Amino acid sequence: MYKNCKKTIVLGLMLAFVALNPIQADSIVSFADLQFHSDFEKEAFYKLENTSNPDYFALYLAVDKNVTKSDYQTYKAALDVLTAPYKNNSYKKLKDKKKVAKVYKGIHSALLDKYNEKAYFAAMFSNGEYECVTSSMLYSLVFEELGIPYEIEFLPNHVYLTAYPNSSDILVETTNPNKGVFVYDHNFKKNFIEYLRSNKLISKNEYENKSIDDLFTEYYLKTEKAEKKQLVAAQYTNLGLDQLSSKQTKESLNNMLKAYYLYPDTRNKYLLMITLGVQIDKTSASDKKYASYFAMFCQLTSTDINKDLFTNIFIMMTNRQLIIEGDVEMYVTSYKLLQQKINDSTLLSEFAFVYNLQMGDRYNSQRDPFKAQPYIQKAFEIKPGNTNVQMLLVSVFVQQSNAYKNDGENLKSMYQKINGLMGKNDVLSDNKQIINLMYKISLSLVSYYYYENNETEGRIYKEKFEAYCDSVGVELDYETKYDVEKVYSTIAAYYFKRNNNREARKVIEKALVYYPGSYSLNRKLKVLD
Repeated sequence: MYKNCKKTIVLGLMLAFVALNPIQADSIVSFADLQFHSDFEKEAFYKLENTSNPDYFALYLAVDKNVTKSDYQTYKAALDVLTAPYKNNSYKKLKDKKKVAKVYKGIHSALLDKYNEKAYFAAMFSNGEYECVTSSMLYSLVFEELGIPYEIEFLPNHVYLTAYPNSSDILVETTNPNKGVFVYDHNFKKNFIEYLRSNKLISKNEYENKSIDDLFTEYYLKTEKAEKKQLVAAQYTNLGLDQLSSKQTKESLNNMLKAYYLYPDTRNKYLLMITLGVQIDKTSASDKKYASYFAMFCQLTSTDINKDLFTNIFIMMTNRQLIIEGDVEMYVTSYKLLQQKINDSTLLSEFAFVYNLQMGDRYNSQRDPFKAQPYIQKAFEIKPGNTNVQMLLVSVFVQQSNAYKNDGENLKSMYQKINGLMGKNDVLSDNKQIINLMYKISLSLVSYYYYENNETEGRIYKEKFEAYCDSVGVELDYETKYDVEKVYSTIAAYYFKRNNNREARKVIEKALVYYPGSYSLNRKLKVLD
């Protein structure tokens, strides 16, 4: 019923995306959604998930698929050796700035040799390569070991530490070995604010009415206070971005999932959404993973993107799995997964309509009205004004009524069911196909009861037919006229055999009101004269 409507999802995403809402930790990505490249990595994540004291040294190393438990022990021992010289009373007596400067220079000269923006945490121990995230990881571990308080500061493209944040406020710029330690004194702050004002980067009103400290905090320290989990997530984000640029989309998605699992902030949400969009676009809808990608895509973005995009993707999936491939089992499984994962009621309703309409249409085309009917009726309940679903509903009921021609109880049940639907849905009151169907079922009941010599029930449904026909005023279609001709002839024959020519004549005359051009009825009337 639907044509293939596949569109490039990434393009649709970019056109439809408006703004991401800030989020807190959520359950969109669970531990079960992650795929691990090594037992070491899995164990590190497992401890994070299931213990109150995760091993961050292991988590920092885990991004590198080549790291083993043996490497972990070797590198951990190396870190202990590096921090040992600072665990003495003379070091502890130093002032904050000297204490930080000394350990900073000592660790930097001992371990950090070459800046490499793609270096993993493990690379510092194996070949001395580092970048801002991994060196910040290193110094966070060193500071913790030495009891130095610190905060992790995140900028859009950079990470650094602040030691003694509540007192000395010492910046630890881990990527600059010569000028790595800064203290924001008053002159530094004042000069920065003067620079902003001279370049008209702040207004005269702000300059005159806000303090130097407030302006410095607002315009210079535009950082996000972070936690160690965010450092771990940053490695996976960086790796995922590198893989995405190299068109390793599946690998990128796996790492973006880990980044979001570790730290589900707005940035990681956005990057995961983009990566999912690319992966969906590259994945055939007949792939078993397609529905899981799509479900997660809906979970992440349903509040931010026009709902039509999701409906079109679902229609495309329906077209591929159900109509082209004919894989009912896969399609049902995909739909149930989406039902389970998605909470957006609008999306669920749209998907349910398409699903039930297409499942119903499939069984209807296979001439199985009894399997088709519950699907079609569900689709009708969701969108009663949809003409396609109304047509299918009529088709299903016609096939069922034909199957029930010799089954009065089921015919009566159908009559009541359709009558109830029409009573609850005004949209059906003008549907000529439904009205003619009610005519036909009424006539079938009349014929059944007269055939069974049950004149009482036969009269009831004959009168219902006539009252309904007279009240709605809808012209009978050709098939219904033929049914009138046949059924009323049966009734007339019933009375004729009982020598009640007067009643037989009245029946034929009434039939001619509904089908005046019937040659057969006019001949019977002449015979009865």
